[in-house]
Amino acid sequence: MRKKYANMSNIGQTKKTKIRLQKKKVKEAIENSGGIISTIANKLGVSWHTVKRYIDKNPDLIELLDAELEKVKDSAEGTLFEEIITHKKSWAIKFFLAYKAKDRGYSTKTDITSNGQTIGQGVVIILPDNHRQRNENEIETDTEI
Repeated sequence: MRKKYANMSNIGQTKKTKIRLQKKKVKEAIENSGGIISTIANKLGVSWHTVKRYIDKNPDLIELLDAELEKVKDSAEGTLFEEIITHKKSWAIKFFLAYKAKDRGYSTKTDITSNGQTIGQGVVIILPDNHRQRNENEIETDTEI
């Protein structure tokens, strides 16, 4: 004989439980998290989204999270500096020059400028590509940029 279940409407459904985060616990979880939300969520045993929403509603937690991230950035810069000065690692030197010495002409990108000013929106520059078929609507020009 089969058993009859009183309420079969919720079979296969999960019950959502409301999690109450405590500001003190979130502050503790932010410490030594590297400013990484998933690390904080794992420490608290909740989802990434739960922590993110909670932090976004608390300006002092946003500030604490930003400060934690800045600590990690400082540490990474210190390690990079050590690789450059102590170990003379070429990858570290290239990285530093490309991102921190742009004012001296180092970069990973080419900036196209006109008289020291960045070219604005609506400007289309067609660079030559060998033996490309030209559309009859295209205009050839010798204008130098």
